[in-house]
Amino acid sequence: MYYIAFNSHTCYETFYQATPEGQLVFDKLLKACNEVVWKGESIIVLKEIRVDPPYKPDNCALIKGGSGGLDAHSLERVKKIVSTVAVP
Repeated sequence: MYYIAFNSHTCYETFYQATPEGQLVFDKLLKACNEVVWKGESIIVLKEIRVDPPYKPDNCALIKGGSGGLDAHSLERVKKIVSTVAVP
């Protein structure tokens, strides 16, 4: 189950079973990329990059068969963003 929270400044999505670490990574990616969704326990960025638990740079991968044309450079950018999240 998901819910979308609205306030006067932002709109964000929360996966009710997300770990605190996963939600931190999701929120950081959402600020940077704007098109980020949960798919099960994985985070999908721009419909082309998947970030799997435990949400570290090594857990980022291009999704095969993606149609948007994202490349290794895009993947490296997502990995860099993920690496900046201070996981408790």
